[in-house]
Amino acid sequence: MNLPLPSSSPCSSSSSSSSSSFPLTSTFPLTLRCPSPPLSTNSKLTGQFRLQTATNHINPTTKGLSLATSIPASTTSTKNDQTLLSLLRQRKTEEAWILYTQIPHLPPPTCLSRLVSQLSYQNTPLSLRRAQAILTRLRHERQLHRLDANSLGLLAVSATKSGQLSYAFSLINSMLRSGYLPHVKAWSAVLSRLASAPDGGPTLALKLFDTITRRVRRFSDVTMVADSRPDTAAFNNVLNACANLGDGKMFLKLFEEMPEFGLEPDILTYNIMIKLCARCNRKDLLVFVLERVIEKGIPLCMTTLHSLVAAYVGFGDLETVERMVQAMRDGRRDLCKILREANLEDFNEDEENEILNSNQIGVKCV
Repeated sequence: MNLPLPSSSPCSSSSSSSSSSFPLTSTFPLTLRCPSPPLSTNSKLTGQFRLQTATNHINPTTKGLSLATSIPASTTSTKNDQTLLSLLRQRKTEEAWILYTQIPHLPPPTCLSRLVSQLSYQNTPLSLRRAQAILTRLRHERQLHRLDANSLGLLAVSATKSGQLSYAFSLINSMLRSGYLPHVKAWSAVLSRLASAPDGGPTLALKLFDTITRRVRRFSDVTMVADSRPDTAAFNNVLNACANLGDGKMFLKLFEEMPEFGLEPDILTYNIMIKLCARCNRKDLLVFVLERVIEKGIPLCMTTLHSLVAAYVGFGDLETVERMVQAMRDGRRDLCKILREANLEDFNEDEENEILNSNQIGVKCV
């Protein structure tokens, strides 16, 4: 007789809850393909169940001795696991860690995920080392599946804040390879640091953003991946990577993808756009960025004004900088007019240079 398979399957994973900067109650261990196991696999599992059943009925005396011997160890393990879970629920992380180090066996997935989450959330060098030690142990014992997506995501955020960007980036990639989609606050935190990191950091940021958004798009039901979908902050981070690379084409492509996710650019988005114009030597576009912000009714911030000033300083147009600063001191609201006049002056100057150059060429020809 074929016995039913257990309720857990290769497509399920444990979940735990822990207080953090983002919800820990819902995880998304996402596997893109989850075919039913072949008949041969079912037969193999059924055979194992039969073997266990047959062994339990071989000899009543042996059975009693086996139970008498195993009860104390089993009871002790269960009691330790319950105590560990109780400590974690009470947020007694230090006591929970001490008990974890004294337990010879691996605690249940819920305990491990909660412990890693709480250690990561403490965000101290010691707690980070402890969380990483748990991860290392599970990796060596091939038990990484015991941790849920939220605990791994929190560990990535903690590593990012501690300056261990390579570790955090590798952890996010490991999650993706394992079929997990990390929370947007987790992968966006790594993305933010990569966007400004040296040694190809912005390029890695673009690849990470592309990998995650491609996987998110595969789900027609957006509620299944609601916590992993990019938000405005995530887009700003990847747009900042484009600005640092001076890649205007990619910037425009990603900027136009924001409505696909139901997002609108904010003032930080346009600040980054000003930065891109400066990097790409497009002084003529700055006034259009400012006019777009005003047209959208987005309140200006001091960073926007500072970005404009810094851009014109970079262009060497100190005269326009003086006009802008004086206008801000006077409380004037005609910055767009000042920038348009600067563009007109640049146009006239370029036109004069072209005329002079053509006259010089004519003289040389004569």
